[in-house]
Amino acid sequence: MTAATLPVLEELDAQVLADGAWQVTGEIRIPAGGHAWRLVPVAKFDVRSGPRPTIAWAELVGVDNCQVVDGTLRFSEGVRSAMFRGVTDPTTHAVRTSLSGLVVELRTGEGEAQA
Repeated sequence: MTAATLPVLEELDAQVLADGAWQVTGEIRIPAGGHAWRLVPVAKFDVRSGPRPTIAWAELVGVDNCQVVDGTLRFSEGVRSAMFRGVTDPTTHAVRTSLSGLVVELRTGEGEAQA
């Protein structure tokens, strides 16, 4: 039985900008045949208990071996790693940036209806 290998967020560099936004740069390791993946990076506040509040992106761009199409990362054919950069929208922050941590999750957008 073979399980499909999922793309993995290998590294995440995050810093707080002067306006309170988080700026993140993420490197994704992509399995063979990865050009078919459609991934949506989702930023969330890291909280101790309860659901993590989602934060909207003010900017999301492909830096290396990927591009952003309608909020979804799409990868160049044959690449094994890619990099993206995102800046959160501080008006959607439920918590002050200085008092919080950040988590970025990768969700697959393949075959899902995006509202």
